[in-house]
Order: sequence, then C-alpha cells, then structure tokens
Amino acid sequence: MNHSERNPIMRITQRIAGLAAACAVMAAGAIMAPAAMADGCTLGVSTIAECFPDTVLARAVADAVHAEPTDMLSASAADSVTSLQLDEDDKALASLQGVNALHNLQSLSIAQTDATTLAGIEDSPKLAVLRIDRAEKLTDVDAVRSVPNLREVTLSYAPLTGVSAFHDMPNLEQLTLTHNRISGFDPLVNLPKLWSLNVTDQETEIFVSLDKNVDLTIPAPSAMGRRADTITSITEGGVYNRTTGKITWPASVVKSGEFKLGWQITDITPYKTGMISGSLTIKVTIKGETKPDPEPTDMVNVYRLLNTRTGRHLYTTDENERAVLSAGGVWRDEAIAFRQPKTGAPVYRLSQGTEHHWTASLVEYTALINHFGWTGENTAWYMDDDGPVAVYRLRSLKNGEHLYTKDLNEYQVLDARADWIGEGIAWHTR
Repeated sequence: MNHSERNPIMRITQRIAGLAAACAVMAAGAIMAPAAMADGCTLGVSTIAECFPDTVLARAVADAVHAEPTDMLSASAADSVTSLQLDEDDKALASLQGVNALHNLQSLSIAQTDATTLAGIEDSPKLAVLRIDRAEKLTDVDAVRSVPNLREVTLSYAPLTGVSAFHDMPNLEQLTLTHNRISGFDPLVNLPKLWSLNVTDQETEIFVSLDKNVDLTIPAPSAMGRRADTITSITEGGVYNRTTGKITWPASVVKSGEFKLGWQITDITPYKTGMISGSLTIKVTIKGETKPDPEPTDMVNVYRLLNTRTGRHLYTTDENERAVLSAGGVWRDEAIAFRQPKTGAPVYRLSQGTEHHWTASLVEYTALINHFGWTGENTAWYMDDDGPVAVYRLRSLKNGEHLYTKDLNEYQVLDARADWIGEGIAWHTR
C-alpha cells in the first residue's frame, strides 16, 4: 500500500490542491460548458454520486475534491484527481463504474473490493498503476487490456484461474498476482516491456482416479516452459525425484483423499526479477472403494431458525429453544440444517449481544473472547472428522453474520452473489 499521504508536507500540498478543486466544483456551472460523458455522467451537470454509482467510490472521489457526493462534478474537479486510494478503513466497493471519468488519474489503489469485474477503468487515458490488495469475488479483469498506458498491475486474493487478460498489453512493465488460482502462464511470454513478474501463492488442484494398490505419480508443476526448481511440504510421505521431475506416493499410503505439495520457480528469465510459486492439491479417488459407513444412530439434529426482523440465523440442538422461538412470531423455523454426532471434536458457540457465532477452531473461539468482546458459550455440538459430508460457512457482507449449510448448491448460489463471501468448509458430518 502507498501511504505517502501521511507525510505532513504531502498532506498540506493535497489540502491546497483539494481546496482549488472544491472551488472548481462550486463555480463550474458559471464558467464552464458541461462535458458529455458515457454511462449517464455529464461533467459539469451530473453529481459525483451520479458519475460513481458505488457509494464507497463516490465518497472517495468526493473526498479527493473536497466536496460531497451530492455536489456537481465539474470537468476541472475531475481532472484534478491524479491519485485515488481506498484504505483498509474504507468499506469494500462493489463497482468501479465511473473511474474513466477521471481523465488525469494515474494511480488507483484499493485495499478491498467485492467487485466481480474491473469494468469502469477501460479507456482511462493516463492510468498507469492499478493495485488491489483483496478482491475475493473478482473474476473478470479483461478491462485492463483497454487501459492503454497501464504499466503496473497488482491483484491479490482474487479467484483468477488464468492470465489471458494480460496477453495484449504492450506497455505492461510490472505484474504481481498473489493468492489466486492460476495454472496457465503462457499468455505472459511475449509482453515486450514486462521486466518484473511475481505470480505467487497460487492455489490449484487436480483430480486423479486410481486403481487400488497403485502408486500415485505426478510431474512437478511447471510454468512458461520451466519446471519447478523447488518442491516443498509434500504430505503423506510423497517423494520428489529431481532427476525425473516427478513426485511419487507409494501405493501403501495412497487412499481416497487429498495429497498436497508446495512449489516455486525462481528462474524466470528473461524477466529481471520475480518468482512463480504455489501449492497443489491432488484429490484422489480410488476406483471401487467401499462407500462410507452409514450414518451413526447416535446423531443430534441441528436446527436452523431465521430472525425475520434482523435477517440473522440461529442454530441450536435444543428442541425446546427451537419450539419457543418459532412460536414467538419473530423466528421462522427452517427445519434441520444438518446432523452431528454426540461425540467428537467440539464446535463452539459464542454470543455478542443478539449475535451468535459458531466455529470448530479453538484458536478463533479464544481470540474472539479475549480480543473482540464475545462471550463463549462452550460446546454447541460435535463434528465428525471422518464424515463425508461438508458443512460450509459463508459470511454476509450486509450484516456480518455467518451462515452454515451442508447444501453445496445453496453455498455456491450465495457465494456467487455480491453480498456473500464463501469461507469454505467449516467442519464435517455424515
């Protein structure tokens, strides 16, 4: 992140520039003809909020020109913005629409976004630097190809699976992609000005079906025609043969499940600096393997109820609590959410005011109590470590609640929405 604005001299300079921009906002109607723009934004006529439909982005632009989102945005005010930074303290924006109205914008830094696309930055004539630190829903980055002078791009924690969007960017000099899901790198080979390439911590997976009593052997990960020069953290007794470039797990340890390793490529010639690295998960299924054991008889029902006033959910194994709440008119009974065993590793319940939270992590449970003011309510139920059924957890961006479901379709549908973030598997059951 660039925090140069915390320098006192820089802050004074920015305030002076901001006052000038604010004057331009107020006076523009009398001294300038309106400039027509696309997407319903006409500089000199439209308000900042009309030019930037996302409220977080509108507020950031308004602050940059020392105005309010309801004020008219003049062409001179828009042109005064050369750098825009949304920090960790800002809420996550959901859309970049309108950015291309800032004709002199050179640098855009965003700490977090829930946007699924970069649409809105295309045709930004002077935008040279784009940094997004956390973009957990961003899957469409094609707009970068329509930013002619973009030289530096950083995208982290975005579920990107490929780099084809960057293949036709002749002015791109630095590319940093971290904590993504990228597996193919060939489109980056012929970028003429690219000298710094860091594509690290890529989380990828492959699926393998094997006969019984057979070794599991895979080639070492590779990228851009180079094989990984370092293999680390091989799980389940796997062995890397540097001569053959293969990792092998003997048949004696191979079973249905996950096998993992880490890898990196440090020689990325012709680029002057950088690295490519990641983790690979091999998901193995043994053909003809027996089906999981039937559900134990000593299982506990976990009921889900919805508070129709707050939109929050409650989970309980207490049938009396379920009956009392659902009869009160506020809570709606949503039946059995999942079933859990009567013994096993604990799932903990916490409360804070009217909010509740459940976690299988003792570390998270303890941290919420010690540092964030939650009250621990001990064990809610138990989980089945060997259970074949996953219980998924999602977080609402509207009210912050966590939703738990064993319905993979429900999980995927909600995760695809802009107001939910999927957090993966919380625990297992049968």
